[in-house]
Amino acid sequence: MRTGGGVGSSHSPFHPWSRVRFALCCLAGLDIGVPHLQAHSSAAIFLIGESLMSKYVVRCLPPLFFLLLFSGCELLGVSKSDPPKEQGSASNLPPSPPGEEAVKSAGANPKLNQRYFEDPDVEKWKKRFEEESREIWKYRQNIVDAIRLQKGMSVGDIGAGTGFFSVMFSELVGDDGRVYAMDIVPEFVTHLNQLKERYDLKNLQAVLGTRSSVELPHRSLDVAFLCDVYHHLETPAETMSTLHSALKPGGSLIIVDFVREEGKSSSFVLGHVRAGQEVFRREIEDVGFEFVEEIALPLEENYFIRFRRK
Repeated sequence: MRTGGGVGSSHSPFHPWSRVRFALCCLAGLDIGVPHLQAHSSAAIFLIGESLMSKYVVRCLPPLFFLLLFSGCELLGVSKSDPPKEQGSASNLPPSPPGEEAVKSAGANPKLNQRYFEDPDVEKWKKRFEEESREIWKYRQNIVDAIRLQKGMSVGDIGAGTGFFSVMFSELVGDDGRVYAMDIVPEFVTHLNQLKERYDLKNLQAVLGTRSSVELPHRSLDVAFLCDVYHHLETPAETMSTLHSALKPGGSLIIVDFVREEGKSSSFVLGHVRAGQEVFRREIEDVGFEFVEEIALPLEENYFIRFRRK
């Protein structure tokens, strides 16, 4: 005759008390990280519920109290290894959207440059770029004088566009100098080569760059010049790193770009230019340039700043 292990025995696997003990072990496994006990946790919860409905409900209360005391954190989805988060702490708040500076540092929207590829009518762009109502064109001589080019220098006109600065640079650096007129739009590069032939600019070399590289030889430049171009860079850190490589140590970087200030700049500039001078300066310094000076020119819509390649 059996003395134990039957359905009504407390040692039987079907007895409610045995079920509760099994459930406690499984849920304790959640708390201490025992894999084979964790695997039975869902079954354990079911067994507890069933046991509570039995006539042994009173006998189940003490172990259930123990369960809630030591394993309640698991039932609530909180691990002992991860202490409760304080209300209002950064880790307890939903993720914040990217900060303004992070968004700005991401670069220009590619749509800003796509129009030049979709409508590469150089004559049309000449009418827009080379007119007296455009401040850069009106004061082009002041800008060129401030660069302080000398005979024999090598200068990169980055984002040369219709090439009016490239032509001016060519005369200043002379036959022993070199002008790299670089642009990312093939039709503009074709136009730059036509300027070279038309004006017999033997020291000018037109270069087709990419959206992320200036495609210029290593340490080939004494001066790099970007006029109303920096805000068009889609990958500023990557592009400026290639320009850093193209400049000789101690070489100059000239940035002319739009003043972007809330309440001061036009709605066009606020919508067209992604950030102001402070952000651009920080980005440029981060890729290995040292700020030198800001030069006051008769410009209202633009600023002129100089950096040195470290």
